[in-house]
Amino acid sequence: MPVENNEVLQQILGKLTSMDNRLDKLEQGQQNLEQNQVKMGQDLQRLEQGQQILEQGQHKLEHSLQKLEQGQANLQVAITETHNDVKELKQDHKDTNQKLADLDKITMQNLKDIALLKAQGNAS
Repeated sequence: MPVENNEVLQQILGKLTSMDNRLDKLEQGQQNLEQNQVKMGQDLQRLEQGQQILEQGQHKLEHSLQKLEQGQANLQVAITETHNDVKELKQDHKDTNQKLADLDKITMQNLKDIALLKAQGNAS
């Protein structure tokens, strides 16, 4: 009987050792979970900070876009005004050319009249 008791004790000891090993693994797993939970909390903080930075960047981009759009609108107004100025200058140029042509005609007529008057003055 003592041999049987010894075997039973050996089996119980083996089971206890196995249970102890399992408990060690569970405790190690619990520690790993706790460490991972801390890391996840830190990661979450970094993500939240990153989100804030992204939102700030987005606001800056939106502000810059508004400035660009305003600049584009101002540029379009300037382009339109320049086109109008060019049209006006072209019309002024045409008007000036017409006045010069009219002046040339008058000058030619005056020269003819002067030549005629000189010829008449010399003839008398």
